[in-house]
Amino acid sequence: MKKSKEILTIVVILILVVGVGIFIGLRGIKSHNNHYVRIEVNPKIEFITDAHNKVLTYVPINEEAKIIVCQEEFKGLNIEEACSKFIQL
Repeated sequence: MKKSKEILTIVVILILVVGVGIFIGLRGIKSHNNHYVRIEVNPKIEFITDAHNKVLTYVPINEEAKIIVCQEEFKGLNIEEACSKFIQL
């Protein structure tokens, strides 16, 4: 009788572990709604976007980028538009 309880306990624990694993696998691990985009050209810039890919903030990485973006505004642009605009500058 004691042996069957041990086996039943082990089976229940295994079912729970497998169930949790499947739940996490199907649900996925979600990151925060912000995304990080870094363009590695010279000059360099980093964009932080929201879940809708709109630029929340940007940081010029080197002096050349600071000079280029000093009169420009990227906040609120779609990330594709922001990247295109920066590359054109």
